[in-house]
Amino acid sequence: MQRIRRLWALLLALMLLPCAALGEAKLLPQVEEWPIDTSPVQVKMGVQAVSVAEYDENRLAQFNALLKHLSLTLAYQETALEQWGRVAIAVDGADALSLTINESGNKAQAQLSCVPDTTYVSASGQDAAVWLLGGEAADETLSLYGLTSPWLNDGYAMLDALPNVLPDYTKERSVNTTVSKMGKAVLQQSITIEADQVAILPETLASLCTAEETTAVMKAAVFSGKQTIKLWRNDAGALIKATWTGQCGADAENLRKINLTWTLRRDDDNTRDDISLKTPAVKGNNYNTITFKRTAQTDEAGTVTLTASYTHKHRDGDDVATETGEAELSALRVSGGTQLTGEIARSIKPMNEDPTWLVLKPDLTISDHEIGMTGTLNVESRDDTRVLSSYLLTLDMTTGTYFDWLLMPKTVDMDAQGDSGAAAAREAISTAVATALIRPLVLLPYEDTLFLSADLDESAWQTVVEAARQTIR
Repeated sequence: MQRIRRLWALLLALMLLPCAALGEAKLLPQVEEWPIDTSPVQVKMGVQAVSVAEYDENRLAQFNALLKHLSLTLAYQETALEQWGRVAIAVDGADALSLTINESGNKAQAQLSCVPDTTYVSASGQDAAVWLLGGEAADETLSLYGLTSPWLNDGYAMLDALPNVLPDYTKERSVNTTVSKMGKAVLQQSITIEADQVAILPETLASLCTAEETTAVMKAAVFSGKQTIKLWRNDAGALIKATWTGQCGADAENLRKINLTWTLRRDDDNTRDDISLKTPAVKGNNYNTITFKRTAQTDEAGTVTLTASYTHKHRDGDDVATETGEAELSALRVSGGTQLTGEIARSIKPMNEDPTWLVLKPDLTISDHEIGMTGTLNVESRDDTRVLSSYLLTLDMTTGTYFDWLLMPKTVDMDAQGDSGAAAAREAISTAVATALIRPLVLLPYEDTLFLSADLDESAWQTVVEAARQTIR
């Protein structure tokens, strides 16, 4: 069940990866034109195991003999009020299992093909595999959020525009300052907001944001004490360095000290960022320390290369962890689209534990004129000494079909079940999922089921096969 849960989270992230923040770095500008918010998207996938640490060569071959019969289809659809997602697992082209999720407002609903009479309900915003099957949420390892967050765009927009929206708080002076790798500053703008005037900041900053997430956070932010912002600009008026010191938090009881230094460059063919952000708690020992570097360049042939890295060290009570991400990607113009290659890696290291890395190696061609992506993606899990597993996914993304939603005779509110009731419901769901997947697999040709039957003698295996046949009849 753990692999099924992880696979669901992995596939959802994979489907959204090319249509999310990669476009911000100008790697895939055509994706911004895809009608993702109005059209359904579908991804068909095949899976091959390249290596699994605990499998020898024979066991790996048995695993792949089974996997060749499996295919997956992931679908997504978004409207102004709803989000839909579906994952379906097929055996030799016939669907064995499907899960459909609908999120609207504060409510999430799920329907499983293996439980055909029930709609499951829970609060939205959760990992659907967790509230249906239990266990821990999968890491958001493939979202590239740390590398291409909306905070980069809106953070720049807020800092760049502050002198214009707060002219009474801004002082300017000429300088002759070289900012490493970014150029020479000829103008410094100092914005000082005294402690008794900081109430102007939330609405002011929110008005300069474009993303819903950043707008909401800034509107709700609480600023405290004197705020000092300094901006350095080159002779073209472009912002190439910014610093911010002050105090800010989600509420007055959880204030953080802000110490931000951001050097940057924004040219037509060159984007560069170097960020250091330290936010220790005003009270207590919690902290966040973030370092971030990104360079995106375009050559004469139009090929875009992106190199990015970040480290996030944080403490929340006894929870201490370090998150690290790296990316080296290249977007090459080809006939009818863009070929994306390179590597993306992310790890999380809890305190006193070794880090585990998840590494993606795409070789994907993204269409110029319509929703479309084909190619392969190698998904690798490794620690500091060895590869734990490596899978090669074959992907084909196209425009999909609109979702169907059936009215079921039974509704189960997972949040209202209590611990024992929810545990019983999840156990029933897990059993139904396992049965739906295993039943068609055991009826495959014998030589392709050795992965499943390896630990059983022939008579015991034939009993399993006959039970599956009887159930289907």
